[in-house]
Amino acid sequence: MAFSARDLPGFQQRLQSLGIPFSLSQQTDTGIWQLFFRDPDGAKIELDFAPSEMTE
Repeated sequence: MAFSARDLPGFQQRLQSLGIPFSLSQQTDTGIWQLFFRDPDGAKIELDFAPSEMTE
């Protein structure tokens, strides 16, 4: 599943505070930030953030 989202730094902090592992990458062609993690049932979730989002 993939969703558009906002506040990349806030989302990263929230996942870290909950102990949820995630990976972050940036598409080279579009600059879109992609954050991946798994839900409690193991389904892979993708959140897409605008290229202008700041990372920590």
